[in-house]
Amino acid sequence: MLVVDYTLLVLLTLIFDRDIVLFQDIILLIFKTRHFLLQKYKNILFIVKVFILTLTNVGCIK
Repeated sequence: MLVVDYTLLVLLTLIFDRDIVLFQDIILLIFKTRHFLLQKYKNILFIVKVFILTLTNVGCIK
């Protein structure tokens, strides 16, 4: 759960910095280095992508 919390913290930080490409790279790195988390929380990355797309459509991220 700490890794997920850290991931959400990184998400918020990078959304405010508007650096989504770097954020996606960090997420992929986290899940590649912790394969058990990818198995256990395989929907997290999809949820994050939907969240980013939603913010983009709303206009929070340009």
